[in-house]
Amino acid sequence: MYGTLAKHGYEARMIDEPEDPQRPDNLWKPLPGDAGAHGVFDDRTTPHSIELGLNKKRRWIFAGVAMLEVGVAAVTFRRRSGRFSRIVDDTGHTALLKRDAF
Repeated sequence: MYGTLAKHGYEARMIDEPEDPQRPDNLWKPLPGDAGAHGVFDDRTTPHSIELGLNKKRRWIFAGVAMLEVGVAAVTFRRRSGRFSRIVDDTGHTALLKRDAF
């Protein structure tokens, strides 16, 4: 992630428009008023972020995926456990015999 950000992050933040010479700067003191987080990229913004929403609910998502995996493992184990019969002969040798398919 950091390599991608280092490679593309700086250039992706640049814009091909000339700088406004009348734009106030805040190099030595803050600008008056609250500028907020607005600028020339406002038309590209969205009110919601899927990534942020998923990140906020990641514990619930992880718990749901874990429960799903446990359920799939239980069903798989149950199906496989009924396919074979264990037979022990007179000498003590054990053999597994495949049952007929249901």
